Amino acid sequence: MKYTIAYSLNAFSNGLYLPSAHIVKLDDAGILSYIQKKATTDNLSEFQIELTPTAKKLLDIVDLLAPKNLEKKYNVNPKKTILLTLLLSDPIVSSKMAEFLHRHLGDFLQTILHEKLPICLDIECKVLAHLTQLTPNSTILQPQIYFEQTAEGLIYRLRMKENNETWRIQEKPCTLVCNEPAWIVRDQQLYHIEGINSGRLKPFFTKDEVVIPQNKLKEYCQKVILPLVEKVDFEHHGFSIKPYNIVQKATLSIVHNFISKTYGIAMVFDYGKINFNWKEARLQKSFLDFDEKEQVVIHHVKRNLEAEKIFIQELNALNLSNQESNYFSLNAEKNSSISPIIDWFITHQNTLLLKGFNVEKIHLENKNIALIKPQLNLKTTQENDWFDLKGDVVLGAFLIPFVQLIPHIRDQNPYFLLPDNTYFIIPEEWLETYKGVAQFGKTQANTIKIAKSQAPALLDNTLLISTQNVDNKQVTWTPPQYLKADLRPYQIEGVQWLLSHYHNNLGACLADDMGLGKTLQTIATLLYAKEHKKEDTTVEETTTFGVQVSMFDAPPKDDFLKPLQALIVVPASLVYNWESEWKKFTYGINVNCHIGASRNKDIRIIRRFDVVLTTYQTVSKDVALLEKLEWEYIILDESQYIKNKESDAFKAVNRLPAKHKISLSGTPIENSLADLWSQMEFINPGLLGGFSFFDKGFIKPIEKEQSEAQKELLRNLVKPYLLRRTKEEVAKDLPPVVRHIVYSDMGDAQRKVYEKEKSSIRNLLLGVESAGKSSFEYQNIVLQSLNKLRQLAIHPKLIFEDYEGESAKFDDVLATWDAVRRANHKMLLFSFYVKNLDLYKTHFEKNTHKFALLSGDTSLEKRNKEIVDFQQKEDIQTFLISLTAGGVGINLTAADYVFILDPWWNPAKEEQAIARAHRIGQTKTVMVYKFITKDTIEEKILELQKRKQQLSVDIIDGASMPTLSKDDL
Repeated sequence: MKYTIAYSLNAFSNGLYLPSAHIVKLDDAGILSYIQKKATTDNLSEFQIELTPTAKKLLDIVDLLAPKNLEKKYNVNPKKTILLTLLLSDPIVSSKMAEFLHRHLGDFLQTILHEKLPICLDIECKVLAHLTQLTPNSTILQPQIYFEQTAEGLIYRLRMKENNETWRIQEKPCTLVCNEPAWIVRDQQLYHIEGINSGRLKPFFTKDEVVIPQNKLKEYCQKVILPLVEKVDFEHHGFSIKPYNIVQKATLSIVHNFISKTYGIAMVFDYGKINFNWKEARLQKSFLDFDEKEQVVIHHVKRNLEAEKIFIQELNALNLSNQESNYFSLNAEKNSSISPIIDWFITHQNTLLLKGFNVEKIHLENKNIALIKPQLNLKTTQENDWFDLKGDVVLGAFLIPFVQLIPHIRDQNPYFLLPDNTYFIIPEEWLETYKGVAQFGKTQANTIKIAKSQAPALLDNTLLISTQNVDNKQVTWTPPQYLKADLRPYQIEGVQWLLSHYHNNLGACLADDMGLGKTLQTIATLLYAKEHKKEDTTVEETTTFGVQVSMFDAPPKDDFLKPLQALIVVPASLVYNWESEWKKFTYGINVNCHIGASRNKDIRIIRRFDVVLTTYQTVSKDVALLEKLEWEYIILDESQYIKNKESDAFKAVNRLPAKHKISLSGTPIENSLADLWSQMEFINPGLLGGFSFFDKGFIKPIEKEQSEAQKELLRNLVKPYLLRRTKEEVAKDLPPVVRHIVYSDMGDAQRKVYEKEKSSIRNLLLGVESAGKSSFEYQNIVLQSLNKLRQLAIHPKLIFEDYEGESAKFDDVLATWDAVRRANHKMLLFSFYVKNLDLYKTHFEKNTHKFALLSGDTSLEKRNKEIVDFQQKEDIQTFLISLTAGGVGINLTAADYVFILDPWWNPAKEEQAIARAHRIGQTKTVMVYKFITKDTIEEKILELQKRKQQLSVDIIDGASMPTLSKDDL
């Protein structure tokens, strides 16, 4: 079922037509059928219609010209609403409204014509839309005017020329739908008429010619004919003629093409009372005037092409191009910004006057533009964690504090009002360079304050104090004697990068690909921090290489013996993994696992440890205790755990005071850019602004509108604090990953169950939608339904325990598993559903095949044993793992086969699972098999993954996806 937007012109009153927009169903032949509802920018997605820039522009015009909005705009008394019909009856208000209405309506119709969009006349709900549809005719009608002087007066005729055919207006009725510019409807076709307003056509609806008597001739000519013949060719008989061919001047002005959204420079040659656009085809024109006896005289002007050519050459010499355009542009390029053209006028205005050009006062959007070359003087100073930016702009006689331009730069509004009521055009370069400053800077008097963490992205290097710039702080790291590991070159670079942030008191996010050793790099960084920890007179107690010292003893003089006081927050399943890594790679470091019911709650004891390992859940419970200590370091592992800003974990970790912060995550963006905000807010508070600011300024423009400018700004903001290396980049010795998708065809029994349930769900959803459920309720029901279909695609037993039929996928997985097992390989089997793992568990137990199992119900002690057994025992070849419980943080390099038993909405989860085997220490090629049941929702999930993966790549070059929209569901 397909839908489209159909636009319409609707008769309002007094010959006025107003635009509307409707969502219309298309029949099988693609022809407009019936209206479904009015189209708005908010409801297009319900009908899978894309909100393109053109659609948004047209819908905005429809909204602008809606009767209620016109009433609001033209009502003098805001407390009393006067209906539009009454406003139109007031000549003064009607005159003001006419120019506004017809200008926007003309833009609306020109866009419809240019984009070849469906347009109707007086569309109706109960009538097939195609019966009222118009055909926009790209042929512009040319008025043909004929004058004949007689003894009785002047005979005036008007014809329309369409290609090579000329026709009289009275032959076929016309509907006037826009006055100036003139648009008419004739024979269900929509025409634009050049050089005339549609009101001039009215006299010829009923007569072939108009006779102006001699005593009315001068008045009629001055009001009607003279303005007309300046724009339109005409034939004449019975008049005296005066020839003329001298170019008096060439006038330059700026034009804006609303269709191409570009600016250019127009040139008009002035031949006295007649002007020629430099590019127009006509070589001669005539105009009417009166002699001293008040007799009509025809002035006939023939163009002097040689004289005009000299002016054109002069402009070409000043770097203006006139190729394939009705106006001149800079450097043969179409200019989408006004700023470069203003700069051109400022630079060359004296030369132009010397060459005989006349430069019209630049008038844009009802504003007089000042041609002033600006001079910008800025400087920065630093105080603690803030940069202060201040300066002035010299604009001719005016000295303007730069801070006054900030609101304009923030809104990307280049028009700045000067004291003499002219407007200075803020250069495009300034709008771009200082856009971030305007968005994030805090203004105080004549100063703009910028957070230290934001400075590298927002300020030009010349404005930064180099010694404070994160990128300029070089740290040479040498392995401490307490580290029992050799780091790879890229890991050393990672440690040095983390230490540059340490010395600059800025947070950092290490976002290396999963399996590249983020834990080891963090340990090396913390050992450096322990060596360089400053004298702390508040330390009450410490340790000496694992030997506790009484709290009453004086702190040791050796700095390394002082406790580091680092808090590492990890998912519950990774506590013992981190503990073992500290034991494996270091010695002399006191590590405390702050977990479980028996955990110590005396802050005096807790502060004695170098490293305190805890979980997100425990931090949430013990935040009041843990915030009593200012931690030297807080590290969040798998920091995507705090992606929800409303979660207890997010709120808790942000309450804890710390001198330094690191977040570790292979997938900083799992679902939405909101994930990234939460993690950046932890390591460098305020870096991306408050969440509502971030939502408005980044999430909506990037996720909904694909704004490249905001993507670039966001990249620049997070780039200094987010280090991301992929396995392909730095671990070239790591064996490759070979991926296969295995498709399974459902048998009759499974297909019958699946199709029956699919039909039932479709009917349920249609009923829910028509019942008007809230968006949250609707999405919940949809997700539950889709979840049911996912399980049926895996094995109907997950839903119906009494199901006795087969599952194509279950059989294919076991066949592949058996082949891999017989070849003596180890493998990981990941599923989102524990019930699915139970099916394999039952099969393996029945056939006495040994296996390991890890799910959300597995205790920490049991979990560690299962991992060790799988890694070390040759007879355990299979590891059944829940995707949510075992997808992160564990090393399972004994396996070289990974089975993804069911696809997950978020491909990052699957990549995390694969990384359990494909990581440092793996020596074999990792074979990945993703099992998909054909003709089911699983194929749709694959399509969704491909569409959704781009967001993280655009910002951090990762692999993730935004949340599911209603369209996705």
